[in-house]
Amino acid sequence: MLTTTRFMIAAASLLLASAAFAAKPAVRENWWTYKAGYDQGPGITEVNIALMDKAPLDDYPVLLITGVHYAKSREADGLPPPKDVERLQQLAKDTVALVKKNGEAIYAGSFTYNREQALFFYIQDPTKIKPALEAFYKEKCANCQSYVTVRMDRVWQTYRVNLYPNAATRKWYAKEWEAVSAKK
Repeated sequence: MLTTTRFMIAAASLLLASAAFAAKPAVRENWWTYKAGYDQGPGITEVNIALMDKAPLDDYPVLLITGVHYAKSREADGLPPPKDVERLQQLAKDTVALVKKNGEAIYAGSFTYNREQALFFYIQDPTKIKPALEAFYKEKCANCQSYVTVRMDRVWQTYRVNLYPNAATRKWYAKEWEAVSAKK
C-alpha cells in the first residue's frame, strides 16, 4: 500500500511538473492594420489587438525588435514601392516563423515607416533567437541593412504605446475599430 501511495504521489508530481512546463499562454489573435501620420511621413502598423486584454504576460518580459531597412525608393512618403511589398511581406513571414522556431515568442506586430520594416516580439529568452536571426538575414537578405535589438520590457510599454492604436487613431477609424475590437 505504501509503495502504491508513493508511486501515485510521484506520478502526480511528474504530471503536474510536465503540465506546468508544457503550458503556454492561450494567446488569441485579432490582427488590425492601420495607417497614421508621423514626423517623417506615414507609417503602417499591423498589431494583434487581442493581446491588450492579457498584456503584459509575465513569462515574456523581453522585447525583440528586428527588421530591415528597404532600398531607397522614389516613393516620397518612405513606404515601400509596390514591387517591394510582396518581398517584404514574405521576409516578415519567414522572420516570424524563425523566431517562433527558436524559442517561446509572441508576435505582437509590425511597423513600416521611413524606409524601414520592424517586427515586434515578446520572448522569454533571446539566447538562441538573436544569432539565428543574424544568420537568417545574412542568407535571406544579404544586401539589406538588418538589425536585431533585445531589451527588457516587462510591462509591454512598447506594445501599449507604440503598436496598439492610441485614442486619436481609434477615433479616426471609429467604424472599422468598432468592428475589429468587437472580435477581441
